[in-house]
Amino acid sequence: MRKKFSVRRFIFIADRGLFSAKNLDHIRNNHGEFIVGLKIGVLQKELQQTFYDISRFEFISEELAIWETQYGEDRCIVTWSKSRAERDRKTRDDIWLKSGRN
Repeated sequence: MRKKFSVRRFIFIADRGLFSAKNLDHIRNNHGEFIVGLKIGVLQKELQQTFYDISRFEFISEELAIWETQYGEDRCIVTWSKSRAERDRKTRDDIWLKSGRN
């Protein structure tokens, strides 16, 4: 596509399904760039705890906060939203109740 359409710069935008070291390395090795979603749960536990530290975030509003950092060699923008946090808490509570632990 680069040659056919004389494209100098590719930026791949994808959901978290593209996120694998192999896929992202392929894009990097071919001089591509990417914006890709990532679930914190796929990260090592130690790194997850860093992302869960809400004191690192800048609140844009009561509903949304962001934190810009690095993940390996990549720029990483982590977001927190009140609605997602409430939904995740409800899911955890439902699992807890279904397990019979009160």
